[in-house]
Amino acid sequence: MTQLEFYKSFQFMTELLLAEGMFLCSLRLRSFSWLRIAAGVAAAFLFSWLFPAYSDSPAYLSFMFFTLFVFTVCITKFIFKESWLKLAFCCVAGYTVQHLAYQFNNISLIAMLGDTDTTMRGGMYGNDFLPTFSVPFLAIWYCFVILLVYSVVFWAFGSRLSRQEFRLPSVFGFFLVCFLLLLDIVLNTLVVYYITTPAGIILSGIYNIVCCVLGLFLQFEVLLRWGFYSQLRILRIVRRQERERYEAVKEAMETVNIKCHDLKHRIRLFRSMNMVSEDTANDMERAIAEYAAFTFTGNSALDMVLTEINRLCTRSDIRASYMADGKLISFMSDEDVYIMFRNLLDNAVEEVLRYPPEKRTMGLRVEKCGDNFVSVIIYNYCGDKSFEFAGGLPKTTKSRADLHGFGLKSVQRICEKYNGTMDLYAEDQLFNVNILFPAPNSADGGTEEGKDAQ
Repeated sequence: MTQLEFYKSFQFMTELLLAEGMFLCSLRLRSFSWLRIAAGVAAAFLFSWLFPAYSDSPAYLSFMFFTLFVFTVCITKFIFKESWLKLAFCCVAGYTVQHLAYQFNNISLIAMLGDTDTTMRGGMYGNDFLPTFSVPFLAIWYCFVILLVYSVVFWAFGSRLSRQEFRLPSVFGFFLVCFLLLLDIVLNTLVVYYITTPAGIILSGIYNIVCCVLGLFLQFEVLLRWGFYSQLRILRIVRRQERERYEAVKEAMETVNIKCHDLKHRIRLFRSMNMVSEDTANDMERAIAEYAAFTFTGNSALDMVLTEINRLCTRSDIRASYMADGKLISFMSDEDVYIMFRNLLDNAVEEVLRYPPEKRTMGLRVEKCGDNFVSVIIYNYCGDKSFEFAGGLPKTTKSRADLHGFGLKSVQRICEKYNGTMDLYAEDQLFNVNILFPAPNSADGGTEEGKDAQ
């Protein structure tokens, strides 16, 4: 067995699988995952061992290592329940890391040992059988370099995949990274074949390292920017839907109020003409009163939200208390007021509905805080539930996290628009949202008006 055969059969495949695993570990596994992983690893080593090392020419070496890499991508499809593009993205990153570690090991050995036939002349691609593990020092150094490079890269890049939602990168960016990797492989084989001086190998190795690092940065910058773009696109859709909802609710409430006013006059007419019984007339008036009930805070948009929420709380046995001076938030547009309070109160209602009726409590306060600030406080019962926060917002517990949580992001954006701050926390079995706005001169306050709904 030559050094090349030993390397491609055992060392290369081990390094590649470990490097790919760093980026694949956060993806969804198929059923019987451990059996699939064991079978996949065994198949990878068997394939690399059986793959012939006919020649050490640059063309054949490039073909051989590229084929081994493609085989590992196919294995990941057998193990993970993900798209081909996502799996290839992770595997390309893994191959880049493996090549990065190889170059660091190669350069460090030349720097320490110089141009000796037994260590560097053929490198990993030599025709003699001089495996790294035959020399204890080289084996220890090799393991140290692999561990160091893999750890640093995982800390800098791989951990991102577990900290954020993995969204599909752009095809252009992905294929650009693949091109860099393929170029790196071909150039490396050319260098190994034609360059034999220590200085030439070191310079080409540094070039390879730069290519690998730039490739990783490009990959994960594309991933990050694509994620931001996807979130921005969804936020725009949510914003448009919220705006349309506000306009629809506003129009509907105006229509309902007009109809309720007309119906009240008709009921009086029917009663005076004895066209309906007294009990029937009273029932009709109570039904109309329920729909005509309107909360008055001094801010029309907040009145709309509280009126909607009051009806919802009444139907769901939620005890809700409000103490809000709507004039204090007159510096905000009606649309922003509606979106902010509707999202926050909808979240509160959704949370308290998880608990029995006697626990369903929530509330709102809008009041002055000193002379220069307006305080908005919304609270709801949450029991002993613990919340995990990311970026100042609680993480959603719903299955598709990438499609939820945009309501609070809209609220956060509105707070930033008016130079406000938002603080969310759970305390004493209550989940609290505290928002503080600087009060402009136009918000001169006034008397507080409240509304309690049982």
